Amino acid sequence: ILFIVSPPNKFGEPLKVSTLGLEENVAYQILGAQLRGASDDGHRFDFTVDSIDPNHSNPNDFSLTNLNGILSIHEKDIYTISAEIALISSTKKFIELTGDLKIRTESGISGKSNRVRIEWESTDKVVSNEVELTTPLGLIYGGTMKISNGALENETAKYVLLENGVRLVFAPQIESQVK
Repeated sequence: ILFIVSPPNKFGEPLKVSTLGLEENVAYQILGAQLRGASDDGHRFDFTVDSIDPNHSNPNDFSLTNLNGILSIHEKDIYTISAEIALISSTKKFIELTGDLKIRTESGISGKSNRVRIEWESTDKVVSNEVELTTPLGLIYGGTMKISNGALENETAKYVLLENGVRLVFAPQIESQVK
């Protein structure tokens, strides 16, 4: 039996945690958790989750249920995220978010989808199914989406590529000048 105890609001110094050494037939579940961490590449996350569960196909991976929180890619881009399920793979270096996924950027652009896969070692992040984005221009719909974070390594601008049935509902947001 594995017990993990922490104070309710003070987490202290971060430390690396791994499931190495646990037997594959050991079952565990962590309920009502706050999960914070960082990768060696500078990706940070701070999530609250209803539960943390083992992944039965790979003991080094785990899943999160009802995730809410913040994800920072290369300590530059900050996304507020909520999803029903997240699968985190430490060996293949990705996080896959599924089910009623909502993402909001610091600049105010928000998106909805059912599945997003973020690969830590790739500069491109891909949504694998339909996406809806709310932007200052209006609503944009696409069958797939790729966000290029190439600008994290050089000075070129980032871009979002939408494919497979893209449509724009043009409704620019005009700020009221009336006082």
